[in-house]
Amino acid sequence: NIADDDMDWIAYTGPTPTLETGPIADNSGQGNYVYLEASGTACATGSEATLRSDCFSFQSGGADSCHLSFYYHLWGVDVGELRVEVSADGGLNWQTLWSTTGSQGNSWQRSYLSLGFLPEGATFQIQFVGSKLDGPQGDIALDDISLHGASHLGPPTQVYFADQDGDGYGNAEQTLTTCLDTPPEGFVSNNQDCNDSRA
Repeated sequence: NIADDDMDWIAYTGPTPTLETGPIADNSGQGNYVYLEASGTACATGSEATLRSDCFSFQSGGADSCHLSFYYHLWGVDVGELRVEVSADGGLNWQTLWSTTGSQGNSWQRSYLSLGFLPEGATFQIQFVGSKLDGPQGDIALDDISLHGASHLGPPTQVYFADQDGDGYGNAEQTLTTCLDTPPEGFVSNNQDCNDSRA
């Protein structure tokens, strides 16, 4: 989960609490899965939950063998949207790889996504974003997420600071925690700007 979304993915086992939505067990029938809970009044219609990966390096070996596979469960009259996104610029921009909306039936389904468009050696992250509608029967669940043909680099640890005025000094209050070894455009590695609106 990330800090600035509206709600969280919940690790769970067995059936979700609300009737007529959500799985009764994980894909294998004997383990855990993650899901977002659509009932309750804490999160409004359109609220999103983001499940973001660690950093990975694309290592295809010259073939389109890197792919993401996962199981998803979307069942209920109030199901919103589930989408899968990738970022190769340190999390500044996210590209949608796949999405689906509405109830898909009371069963686990599997999807395979190619990442062959990424340059060899590219550092990237994947995230799953689920959203809810106005109703309790809209649970969305994920299970058995696997990434093949990539090297795990660990969580993002590099912190950079926004440099809006382009003077080479960053704003300590506007940060980006990323996988990249060098600052992306518009960011610097120091936080010594006392007025980032003026060069």
